[in-house]
Amino acid sequence: MDSTYKSIFHNAPVGTLVIERKGPEEFIVLDVNPAAIEVGGWKYAAPEDLIGRNVLEIFKGLREYGLLALCHRVLDTGEPAHLGDFEYEKQGVLYGIYDIDWIPLSKDRLVIFFRNITGKTQAERALRLQKDFNDLIIQTSPNLIFVKDKNGTFLLVNQAMADSFGMSQQELLQKSNAEMHNHADEVEAYARVDREVIEQGKTRIVEETFTTPAGETRWYHTIKTPLVQPDRTVCVLGISTDITALKHAQREADHKAELERLVNQLEAKNAELERFTYTVSHDLKSPLITIKGFLDLLEQDIGQGRADRMQTDIAQIRSAADKMGRLLGELLELSRIGHLMNRPEAVRLTELASEAVGLVAGPIAARGVAVEIKQAMPMVYGDRLRLLAVFQNLLENAIKFMGEEPEPRVEIGARADDVEVICFVRDNGIGIDPRYHEKVFGLFDQLSPNGEGTGIGLALVRRIVEVHGGRIWVESEGQGRGSTFYFTCPAGSVARENAG
Repeated sequence: MDSTYKSIFHNAPVGTLVIERKGPEEFIVLDVNPAAIEVGGWKYAAPEDLIGRNVLEIFKGLREYGLLALCHRVLDTGEPAHLGDFEYEKQGVLYGIYDIDWIPLSKDRLVIFFRNITGKTQAERALRLQKDFNDLIIQTSPNLIFVKDKNGTFLLVNQAMADSFGMSQQELLQKSNAEMHNHADEVEAYARVDREVIEQGKTRIVEETFTTPAGETRWYHTIKTPLVQPDRTVCVLGISTDITALKHAQREADHKAELERLVNQLEAKNAELERFTYTVSHDLKSPLITIKGFLDLLEQDIGQGRADRMQTDIAQIRSAADKMGRLLGELLELSRIGHLMNRPEAVRLTELASEAVGLVAGPIAARGVAVEIKQAMPMVYGDRLRLLAVFQNLLENAIKFMGEEPEPRVEIGARADDVEVICFVRDNGIGIDPRYHEKVFGLFDQLSPNGEGTGIGLALVRRIVEVHGGRIWVESEGQGRGSTFYFTCPAGSVARENAG
């Protein structure tokens, strides 16, 4: 062996073994390079330790693996042999995976080249397993999984995605939503979110509809995230979960809730109508009885010439008639709310409260009430005259029930949040027992039967507030602790301005 060959042989990174056949089961090692020691993982320290030894002593499983027969065949036929991914085990444990070539040199000599590819093979197998696993997950997932480029073209789709179009995966690839979908509004919605994901590089989560080729509308919860390709182009990876059943369930629940609300509302209206019918007949009957009684007395007094008592009779008749007129007027007003509403407009609450104070200036001055109006209240949008009636009624109610308070005071204010505008009228009057906080808004429910008024005022206020989509309630710690009446307007009707 010349020096050049010797240098190449001993410095080659591939394990190389030259053997000679001496008998049916005797193949003697003629030469071996250092790489063979390292690649083979043998316990021998140097190539010299292997030269002259029988290969069957070195490769303990040579016969069992059929490699002895392979060596004979190569020498007998003169044809090289290759064995890839050969797994060599010792006592049932994988020792290594090898790529081996047998090259005949003569009728009894051959050279064996072998490379340990254990790490590479295992890595490739792991990658294949991972890919197979990912493919299995993607293809068997009930979710719609897809990858689209910046033009909206499908680069990858799973079976569920193809099924949604009623096509095969191959038919859908290289197509776009615009080509496959005839609902322009949905196509534009998909494209808009895709552009945001690609241009901003951010994940978007959306609820979107998809109209199937059969015309059925389905709802999907979709996650779209940027997917950067090796060439740095950005695509969209999308995963869509069908939430149609959930949407239908939500709508059914909303329908049931709305139906229940309407039934409860109808029951409440019927109960109110019952009370209304009974109470109206009672309250209207009372002034009529008074008028009739004093008419009889007036007739007697006229017959007896009692002029001094005639004036008293007439005054009582007039008072009863006035009360009936007020009662009828307020009942008519109550019946109109919700039917005859004025055109909505932007209303400055600070100005409205000031106007309401002006309308009850007489009772305020007579009782010596100090009224404070908070400035910079927000604006609302509604029926100005009706909202004015709310403030006026609440003011009159506060003044009427001041009791013996030596320093009567009323405070009017409002604040806005993200949901609604909350208005309030607060007084330091006689207060209301918590047991009666809801009762005060009932029709004809006067806590003081002998008090002034018809018992319709707060019922009228509640009806106006409810027609505006708001709610009303009272807070009071009880007798002598004052009261605060609150009412709201939805935030959707708010004209947000700092100045009132």
